[in-house]
Amino acid sequence: TPRGITVDSAGNIYTANFASSDVSKITPAGTSTSLAPTGAAPRGITVDSAGNIYTANAGSNNVSKITPAGVSTILGSTDNGPAAITVDSVGNIYTANWGSNTVSKITPAGASTSWATAGSNPAAITVDLAGNIYAANYASNSVSRITPTSFPAPPARPAAPSAVAGSPGSGTAVITVAANQPSARYGNPSSYTISAVQSPAKQCTVKYPNVSCTLSGLAAGTAYTFTAKAKLISWQTIASTPSNAVTPTAVPGAPTALVASSGDRSVSIKFTPGAANGAAITNLEYSLNNGSTWSARSPASASSPIKISGLTNGTSYQVKLRAVNSAGIGAASAAVKATPLAKPSVAWSSSKKSRTVTALITPITGVSYKLTAKKGSKAKSGTCKTVKVKKGKKRLTRRSCTVRLSKGTWIASVTPKKGSATGPANSKSYKFN
Repeated sequence: TPRGITVDSAGNIYTANFASSDVSKITPAGTSTSLAPTGAAPRGITVDSAGNIYTANAGSNNVSKITPAGVSTILGSTDNGPAAITVDSVGNIYTANWGSNTVSKITPAGASTSWATAGSNPAAITVDLAGNIYAANYASNSVSRITPTSFPAPPARPAAPSAVAGSPGSGTAVITVAANQPSARYGNPSSYTISAVQSPAKQCTVKYPNVSCTLSGLAAGTAYTFTAKAKLISWQTIASTPSNAVTPTAVPGAPTALVASSGDRSVSIKFTPGAANGAAITNLEYSLNNGSTWSARSPASASSPIKISGLTNGTSYQVKLRAVNSAGIGAASAAVKATPLAKPSVAWSSSKKSRTVTALITPITGVSYKLTAKKGSKAKSGTCKTVKVKKGKKRLTRRSCTVRLSKGTWIASVTPKKGSATGPANSKSYKFN
């Protein structure tokens, strides 16, 4: 004959069994067991935040306490015929005593008092957040309110939590709360709500008995601090002061806007660095074959441009770059075509009478050449033709380029080009009167 029922935070159901003087437990899956014996004829039952069960024993005028492990003890005595029971946030037990029209109070240590009077035959009892007790009086069709003689201070603001960044690339932080002091009015917090100050919608919850939670969805490279609000029953404290700042990290973003310049057996690649994502970029890696194999820049540097030496002149390379930071290696850039070219071999000559400069170039197959001359902002281009020159018994092919100039000092340059790649120039200064 179950006469009272309650449920704990895990969804387990408990009944106070009047005739058999014990408590039954029914799990969420429906498994039923006899948890523990009680005093005589239990009529009321309740559970606290720690999972302890309390019964009001009408037949023996006392209260039983049953731990989650099923250990049953008599906590304290009551007035005559306790019919209902409740527990406040600090663990005090109250019973509505049908036979004596009173309310009994039993402290967590087991000290019992006849605490207050109620109406006729109180059959149900509850407590609010302020510690007020309410009794439903069966015979007088009334409700009694019993007000504490003093109101304790509200719960304290939690101390600032501490935070550490999660693993690189996870976009997480682990936040640990300091235990809040129990409130005389509300007891121990059942949970803490953690919020990112810089993005308040990002939250996680620390539930007792845990002391930390992992907050996800954080942006790499952004510094975050966190506050904690303690929840006590259905009431929350104000937010704590912020935690220390943490910055989630991730691998760097890909370099962009690659521009290749050719050198003699080398190429120089200008680029725009990608996002550092919370950890300084410490080096670059480059690939000459569109990302199949990679080499680290030596000595290490993250600056632009990067010069890659030891290449074969006239060979086209598909160059990609990627950055490195403490979180790891970032994504590769788009490829840029780069062709190292040798500085042209040029035999220079000039005529002061005609004010001309001629460059006799030893050509390389597949490479074209351009002769230009500059004086300040003024520039002139030469004309080129293929010629044969005699060297001993041999006749050698050369490229002859000539530019006609005016008075002044000019810088004449022969620049090689293969496809879209422009190589290093061979230059010489001339002055004409």
